[in-house]
Amino acid sequence: MPEGNFPIAPHPRNINAPRDQDGNTYLHELVLLRAPVEKLREAIQLGADINALNKQNMPPLGLAILKGDAGQLRQLLDLGADINFATGKMSFANTPLVFNATYLAAHSGSAEKLDIILSKGGAAFINTPGIEPTGYDDKWTALHAALRKSHYHIVDTLLEAGAFACAEGGVSRDTPMMLAIDNDSALAIGKLQRAGVSLEEKSLATGDTPLIYAARRDKRSSVSRLVQMGADTRATNNAGETALMFTAHWSALRQMNEILATRVNVNARNAKQETAVMIAASRGNAEASAALIKAGADLLLTDSFNKTASIHAANSTNYSLRWSLEEAEKLQLQKQFEASYKKFRPGG
Repeated sequence: MPEGNFPIAPHPRNINAPRDQDGNTYLHELVLLRAPVEKLREAIQLGADINALNKQNMPPLGLAILKGDAGQLRQLLDLGADINFATGKMSFANTPLVFNATYLAAHSGSAEKLDIILSKGGAAFINTPGIEPTGYDDKWTALHAALRKSHYHIVDTLLEAGAFACAEGGVSRDTPMMLAIDNDSALAIGKLQRAGVSLEEKSLATGDTPLIYAARRDKRSSVSRLVQMGADTRATNNAGETALMFTAHWSALRQMNEILATRVNVNARNAKQETAVMIAASRGNAEASAALIKAGADLLLTDSFNKTASIHAANSTNYSLRWSLEEAEKLQLQKQFEASYKKFRPGG
């Protein structure tokens, strides 16, 4: 690029002064213009702070990650840019904000830039929270950032570099597996499972396993993938809920049938003594209710309030469902009576 296309270097005493409304210094400006390394080196020799922060708490290196090219990034690192340092600012949660080049590269999704930073020592900070392009949000690790942005192509690189596959992040303490499920990504789920993440690991807050979490969030591809991978369909969370109950709630018929094809207890009860068919009935989910009955759902069971599935159906607007459940309930009651009568009658 011709010399005339770059701004004239300011006097050394002003070289770190903001030059625009975003608080960018002369060195930031050169990075945004993708100036050659000679210009960057000249600015630093004049006294430019290579780690100066703009209003988004981004040093020139951060802008190179977000808007520059890989060559420019390497040049700044060779000139002494820090890849991890406290910005001196505080987050909304009143914790110190840390610029973390490894985190930001994962957030950007550039495999080439991530490789450069890791080769310059970035692996040491792979599990350290960082700031996003907004200048805030210091609650996530690099692996969380990659998964949140659906950058699955760099997940293996991060795991091989030492990223904690089960690390909790964010206000809700989400794990990487939870984020993969939130994105309904069978690919990411597989990568994490191969990295050693247990399919039966329970959330401390809810007791959800990955399968229960996926079913709760109605992430149907994830439910199917986890069942296929052998997740325990009989597992319960802290409220006694199963994945089957949540598929009944959402009327996720394909996933429900996949779960029913395993050794699941169709009449398992939650803390309210509700069964999956009661939950389906209360939502007016006729097809789900029929599938559960076919699988052996007991319509004579009652919950903590002495309500059967047919009574639960009255809470929905599907009035025909209540009638069909009442008829099915009568049939089950008749069969129960006949079985008892046959057992105790003479010669039975």
